[in-house]
Amino acid sequence: MFYIAERKDVATIAEIVRKTITTTYPKYYPGGVVEFFLKYHSTDNIRGAVDAGGVYILSTQGKAVATGSIKANEICRLFVLPLFQGKGLGSFMMDKLETLVFGYSEEIRLDASLPACGMYLKRGYKPVSFESVLTTYDHRLCYFIMKKQKDNCPSV
Repeated sequence: MFYIAERKDVATIAEIVRKTITTTYPKYYPGGVVEFFLKYHSTDNIRGAVDAGGVYILSTQGKAVATGSIKANEICRLFVLPLFQGKGLGSFMMDKLETLVFGYSEEIRLDASLPACGMYLKRGYKPVSFESVLTTYDHRLCYFIMKKQKDNCPSV
């Protein structure tokens, strides 16, 4: 089931995000960057996003397993619990989120972390810039800003 998050879902979303970051991101990024992601996606920031609207949850068999957000024409904070990765749930979430955004915008923007970059490329997103942020311990967060045009999305 795919549904919009409510305030009561904040702790569940925060747990999905925390588990995904602490399990998956250390394979791609050094510790300072992992800490940056955890702070950036704090419970308070998630609560603010839920209150603003546009945060979604995917559940299967009664368990919340993925989350994703929309802010204007940007898809952000897409996380799938590690035990459920590789099963098409991230693609399912993207299908739903893209359909929503393309309902009112000709273009989608997103920031692609290294773990997700391959999926976005396969979905027709094009890198428009490479970004680098200095985090603690002089570690660098590297990511791509990517965009996809509505006409590159035949299913919408």
